[in-house]
Amino acid sequence: MKKAHRSEFLKAVKDRFPEIRSEINKEDGLLTFEVAVFIKFIQRKVDESEKAVVIDAFNILNEYYIKGNESLNQIIRNAVCEDLDLSDTSVTERHWAFEMLPEPLKTERRSWFEFMGYQSE
Repeated sequence: MKKAHRSEFLKAVKDRFPEIRSEINKEDGLLTFEVAVFIKFIQRKVDESEKAVVIDAFNILNEYYIKGNESLNQIIRNAVCEDLDLSDTSVTERHWAFEMLPEPLKTERRSWFEFMGYQSE
């Protein structure tokens, strides 16, 4: 089975979230930075408690984490594990977002937190 690549992932993201299209395009073909734009968008939506948007975004990440090529898989995994802040603060509830992560990404995040010696959500 042919693995999905960067352009397929970015098309899905831009089609579903056209409001970040120009910001992604500014990254000039550098997948790590393009994914970072998407992750920052997701973080804003988590912080704003826009659950339906977050679920849609998580589903795209999960789809391409599973069916993406090795580069896409690793970049998505790293971004979900290292760059998303899903911990509650005194003013922002985020724990709900961890619960909404699809199981493959949730498992990766738990494993990464354990490996790093951090307390998982």
